[in-house]
Amino acid sequence: MYAKRKLTDLSIKQAILKAKDSTKTVKISDGGGMYLQIQPNGSKYWRMNCRINRKQITLAFGVWPIVTLMEARRKQEEAKERIDKGINPIQEKREKGNYN
Repeated sequence: MYAKRKLTDLSIKQAILKAKDSTKTVKISDGGGMYLQIQPNGSKYWRMNCRINRKQITLAFGVWPIVTLMEARRKQEEAKERIDKGINPIQEKREKGNYN
């Protein structure tokens, strides 16, 4: 089952403008646990919340606009496939020593 995709490039830009004056972290959801986290200092990060072995973890997919919406969605699908196979993407990354 695929997540309902809520974001577009235009909606991201509008949310960034709206969050510009905020003193709090703003999260805009794309569905399926993935969201764009906008920090008060202007940094924007792709994140996904999920559960592995009943523990919630947060995966990081990169910095917007370097990682586009389409790339973040691709990374989300890859992460979900690994999780469905019982693989923890964070632990896998640590073991491989691949932080790119």
